[in-house]
Amino acid sequence: MKDKLFTPSYGFILAANFLLYFGFWLLTPILPFYITEAFKISICEWPPHFQQNRLR
Repeated sequence: MKDKLFTPSYGFILAANFLLYFGFWLLTPILPFYITEAFKISICEWPPHFQQNRLR
């Protein structure tokens, strides 16, 4: 008999990996807004390497 490729434990690992990736994917665009609110700084006060994509 052949071994199953998709076992319940594999499904749990797959779901956990997806949720972890999805959480970081959602956090990335929100993080700059959180930093500016938490540390009470404007985007102009950020270090220069964070401002690479801004027009000068």
